[in-house]
Amino acid sequence: MKSCLHIDNDPDDQDYFIDTVHQISSTAGCFAVSNTEEAFLTLISQNLTPDYIFVSLELPVIDGFQFLERIKKIPQFSGIPVVMLTSNYSTEIIEKATKFGASAIYSKTRRDALRQILAPYFGR
Repeated sequence: MKSCLHIDNDPDDQDYFIDTVHQISSTAGCFAVSNTEEAFLTLISQNLTPDYIFVSLELPVIDGFQFLERIKKIPQFSGIPVVMLTSNYSTEIIEKATKFGASAIYSKTRRDALRQILAPYFGR
């Protein structure tokens, strides 16, 4: 069973993401949190080691880049692939995400493509 942590402060985006994951795999587990502080608390307090972390780039307080930089410095979480999701998809953002260690970066604005994006992570 694959599992993920999804970090996004938009409840509609969270719902759509989780629904799409479950359409691909009914056995996948997906934790959703609304900010990076909650993500760290969930990972540590629940001793959670998901197969993937999907994080929105545009978050208050600690953004997706800052989260990525911090998570990669924690040995127990540094090997988890982190996938960035952004509505500001540009060459500069892609380069920065790659530099910070993101496994991939995708545009959030193409909801119709989300199933196609998530299939390699959760597909059979």
